This record gives sequence, C-alpha cells and structure tokens, in this order.
Amino acid sequence: MSEETLADAGHPVRRMPMGTGCAVHRHREWVPIERHHVWPLGMGGPDVESNKVSVCANAHYAIHEVIARLIRNNGGLPDERHFGPKVRALGVKGWTLAGRPIHGNGGE
Repeated sequence: MSEETLADAGHPVRRMPMGTGCAVHRHREWVPIERHHVWPLGMGGPDVESNKVSVCANAHYAIHEVIARLIRNNGGLPDERHFGPKVRALGVKGWTLAGRPIHGNGGE
C-alpha cells in the first residue's frame, strides 16, 4: 500500500527518522532510527526521555530478543556470543529494570 493510499484510508503515515546515530551499531549509510525504551513500556517502564535510546531497527529487534531469551531461560543467555556486547548490555539493563522476570512466575 502506498503512503497516499494509507493517508487516504485514514491511517497516519509515520516516517522513520533517518540517520547514523545508532547507540549500538556504527553505520556509514543512513538507516531508519528508532527510539527504544531501555525499560520496555510493556514491562512497566516509563515513557520518559531518560528511558529512551536511539537505535537502528536491527539493534532494536536484537535488544528485545535478548530480553525475551533472558525471560525464557530464567536469566540465562546461553548463546550470548550471538549478540554484541552493547545489545547484551541494553537487553540485560531493561530486563533488570523490569524486575528480572523469569518464565513461569513473571518475576523474582
């Protein structure tokens, strides 16, 4: 669906900001930049500027995957080499701020 079709259908058209300012990866080309809530909103995090960091779409997905794996693996990250150190650090920080939830009981 084109942007015009979306706008005509009453759907807001939101353009992603472009840039090279990802807090995780170094980019030489301009990429879509997203705002990640370090303590995720869905886990009780506040929607304030101090809880946000600018990341590329790949980093954003990876950070949330780290959080999901920490929850599924009771705080363990068995394949930690799969993620870079900055992705792991942001994922662990968000999981920790959320109260270190683990599979089965939602938190310690």
